[in-house]
Order: sequence, then C-alpha cells, then structure tokens
Amino acid sequence: MVGGNVYDGSNHHSPVLRIRAGNSAKKGQRFRLGELDDNINIVSLTVADGPYGSIFSGIQSTGLMSGLRSHLLISPDTAALGLTTMTSELDSLSQQLQAAAESIRRSPASANATDRELSKLAECAEGLLRAIKPADPLDALVVLVQLTAVRLFIDWQVFEVIPTNGSIQYSEIAAIACADVSLIACLAGTLVAAGVLNQVGSDRVSHTRTSAALAAEGALTAVIRMECVNSKYHVASIIILICGSRFDEHLKILYSMPRYFDEYGRKEPSGERHTIAAFADGNPNLTVLEIMKREPQRMATFMASMSAMGSRQPMIGSYDFRWVVYNMGIDPDRPLVVDVGGGRGHALHAIVQATPGLPMSRCVVEDLMEVVDEARKTATGGLEEARYIPVNFHTEQPIKGAFIYYIRRCLHDYGDDDAVGILEQICQAMASDSRVLVVEQVLTYPPPPLACALDIIMASIGGKERTLEGFEEIFSRAGLQIAQVYPCPDSDFAVMECQKA
Repeated sequence: MVGGNVYDGSNHHSPVLRIRAGNSAKKGQRFRLGELDDNINIVSLTVADGPYGSIFSGIQSTGLMSGLRSHLLISPDTAALGLTTMTSELDSLSQQLQAAAESIRRSPASANATDRELSKLAECAEGLLRAIKPADPLDALVVLVQLTAVRLFIDWQVFEVIPTNGSIQYSEIAAIACADVSLIACLAGTLVAAGVLNQVGSDRVSHTRTSAALAAEGALTAVIRMECVNSKYHVASIIILICGSRFDEHLKILYSMPRYFDEYGRKEPSGERHTIAAFADGNPNLTVLEIMKREPQRMATFMASMSAMGSRQPMIGSYDFRWVVYNMGIDPDRPLVVDVGGGRGHALHAIVQATPGLPMSRCVVEDLMEVVDEARKTATGGLEEARYIPVNFHTEQPIKGAFIYYIRRCLHDYGDDDAVGILEQICQAMASDSRVLVVEQVLTYPPPPLACALDIIMASIGGKERTLEGFEEIFSRAGLQIAQVYPCPDSDFAVMECQKA
C-alpha cells in the first residue's frame, strides 16, 4: 500500500503505476500531472525529446515532475505481485528522482543544466523505468538497429548536412548522400525514435544536441565526450560511443565472444595474446597493437578514439600536489613527478598547471619509444622542459626515488597478473616516502551501464575495469597499499594514492 490507496485503472494495455498519492484521489481515477492536488506526489516517466534525445519536457510544481506522459497507477495484477516490496522500492526511486530534479531547479544555471546533472536525473528516471517496465527481448533488436542507423549516418556524413537552425527534407539528404529517399526516411525514423534526431512534419528532421554535436565536432570526438543521459536505450552513450569510435571493431568482437569462450573456456581473458579481439580478427597469436599496426587507418582511428576518451576523463581530480613543492628543496636532484605511460604529457601538463611552483624541468614523461619521440617533437605549453624517457613499463623503472609515480588509464588495459607486474616495477623504484597515484574508473555497486559495457570491451583486449576491492588486491600483490582514495568530482574515476606496504 502506498499513501493509503491502491488504484486499479481500467486500461492495462500500457504499464501504469502509481508511486505515491494522498487520500483525495478516487479509486480507479486516471490522472495527468497538473490535475493533482498539492498533497498528491506522483512521479511518472516517459522519455520526451531532449538534449540527447530522451530527457523530460519540464520540471515544475512542488513534488511533481511535469511533462512525463505515462500515468502511474497500480493495477490489481501488479498489486497481487509483491506490492509491498515494489512500492517501497518505488518510493525510494521517486525520492531520488525528485532530489535530482530539485538540485537542477535550485541551481542558478538551471536553464543550462550540466551533462552530469542531466545524467543523474536520467539515471534516477531509468531506475523507475526498470522497476515498472516488463522485460522485452525485442529491446536488443531495437538497440542493434539503432547502432547500425547511427553508424550509417556517420559514415555518410548525414549529420553534417542538417542545418544548425532549421530542418531538412529527406529528399535533400538523399540527394546529398546519393541514397534512396525511402532508405533515408527509414533510417532517420529509427533515429527519431531513438531521440538522436527531431521529427519535423512528416518528411523533415532537425538536430537534437546529440546530432548537433556529431555534426559540429566530428563523430569520433563528439560521441566519446557524451555523458550517459539517454534513459531508455542509452543512445547517447553506449550506442553512439560504439558507433562513433569503432563500431565495426566492436560488433565483430561481440559477435565472436560465444565462439571464443567455446574454444578457450569460460574464464576471464588475460594477457596480450589470444585475446577476444585478436580471435575475432583471425589472428589470435598477435597482440591487438600488432594487428592495428598492419592497417594505418585502423590504427589512426583507434588512437584517436583513445585520445578523445582520455581527454574527457579526469586527470588530477581533487588530489593536492603541493606537498611535493613543499618538500622538493630537500634534494634538488630528486625527480618530482613521473608520468608513467604518459603519452604526450597532457596529464603532466595539467598537474603542473594546477600546482604553482612545481617545475616542469624536474618532471618526466615515460612511454614507448615511438610515442615519446613524437611527444618531444610536438611539446608545447611548457612541456618542452620535461624529460622524455622511452620505457616499456613491463620492464625495470629507470627513474628511482621520485616523489610521485603517476599512472592514468593504463592498468585497465591489462589483466591482474600484468597489472601487478607493472606496479611491481614501480614499487621497486620507490623511496620510502614515494607515492604511486593510480587514476582509473572505479566500478561501484551496482555499476552504471556504460561502465559495464566498457568493462566487456576492455576484456576483449585482455584488460578489465575494477572495483576498489579489485584494485586493493592487485596493489597488495605488488607490495603496495592504499594510503587514501580521492574521488574525482562528478565522475566514477578516482585518484588512488598508494605507498609501499
């Protein structure tokens, strides 16, 4: 029982569920938001077009979410199936949703809610949808079709031809893309249903924020920067991420997984060879990098996707590097920060910029020979002063006794044994007061959908995302222990500060 009443709406063709109501409602009455007394608190969801194709059309009135088109009533059938447990869960979910909405409403910039705020709102909404929407096996088919439609429109550069302001006819798109009008209409309809495009009339479409970003920034970069804010099919996150960056690669990998596990056994993939990705490519004895190097364009796409992904993820979070500055005068020859697997040094640049008095000349960027050679040639913004050292981090760490060894978004590329080996090399080079900063996504319970998807993708190359307990295990095996964890604001990333055990 919720709020003292259970409603048995007469039409049960669509899922209906009442979350909480006061005593002024009548049994069997079907409500629309805005028709309720203030003492009736109902939260109801159906996605409407929004910045990423599925948000809410409005947030108004005390305790109410407006613009949500499902009517939430509890039918007698639902009441017979664990109503007490279900309504308790729904009460909790509705409170979370209302809190997220109130947070945006109270914000001075509520008219321009951030991606993270919208993401939180959608996450709460999604929880309600999962609680009330029956499982439908055809949802998987819908996702696959949407994947393909986005992939084709990216490939045909359709998003670029849609006007920034205004709309365009299917026939105009078809002429530019050299495609049949009926085919364009079919694919565009799929993306309208997914919320990627807006429908205008019967034969025109216009941009949503998702499609506009794809057009303005380029599909590859834009989609990787998207936050997970689509509440029904995750079109703006998992789907478009896969489509925009490496759709063909990922689809082939996912399709090959059943055969891979049949052949190699049902165990977590690990190691650089005999990975799912290499198996899917028909070259299980090669590493993923060796396969990529055979095809320059494929390698370029892969590197661009990794770079774009890295640029949207935290670099230093809330960690305070000033303690290094306070102590660096004790030994003027001691290295300060070593960016292990640092690529072009973007993270090191962010660290120095955020830490007044930290000299770049006493910092080091380490990576493979070809990477540091290119980084040294293109260094700007003070990075010219850093030392660039070619290192395979599976081998001995050449810089001894640095204050900080910083390693970001590297360990998730490897299984536990390889990750432990990398950390052991660092541990052996540390002084007693050295610290290792590991910056990675930390899986929570329950994990977000995008994090789960990325975990599976990482497994395909022998890597994995980890929970905090998972990190603690590999740190312990490497002779390290966590000193403190610094969560990155508005992110599921964290800076894990480790010391010698």
